[in-house]
Amino acid sequence: MRRNSLEPGLGASLGAFAAFGTGLVLVPFRNSIDNSSVALLLVIPVLFGAVLGGWQGGVITALIATLSFDFLLTRPYNSLTIDSADDGVAAVLLMVVGVVVGVVAGQAPPPLLPHRTGHGVPVPTSDRCVTEHIPDEFDVSGA
Repeated sequence: MRRNSLEPGLGASLGAFAAFGTGLVLVPFRNSIDNSSVALLLVIPVLFGAVLGGWQGGVITALIATLSFDFLLTRPYNSLTIDSADDGVAAVLLMVVGVVVGVVAGQAPPPLLPHRTGHGVPVPTSDRCVTEHIPDEFDVSGA
C-alpha cells in the first residue's frame, strides 16, 4: 500500500541531500562532537527519506548517511577510510540502525488524523478505520 504520492527515488534523493547536508553542517564541529553523537544525528535524514520515499528511500538514505559520515566526519577526512575502531563501529551501527529505521518508518501505516467538526468532536479522516471492522453481511452499499 502506497502511503503517499512521492516516488521512492524522490524520497531517496531528498533524504540523501539532507544526510549529506547534515554532514557538511557538522564538519566545523567534527573535532568537538563525539562521532557516536554525529551518527545519531544522521539517522534523522534517514527517517525523512523513509517517510517521503518508503522503505527504499530510507535504505538508500541510510547508505548515503553512512558514506557521508565516513567521508566527512571520520579520520582521515575526505576519504572512505576509517582509522579508529570506534568510528568503524559507529559507521556500521549507523548503517544498521538507518536501515531498520528506514524499513520500519517506510512501512508504517498512514496516521489517522482527526478532523474537527463544528461540535469539536474528532472524527477520523479515513473511512478505513470504520469499515475494516464491519463484517460483509452488514454492507448496506448495495454493491
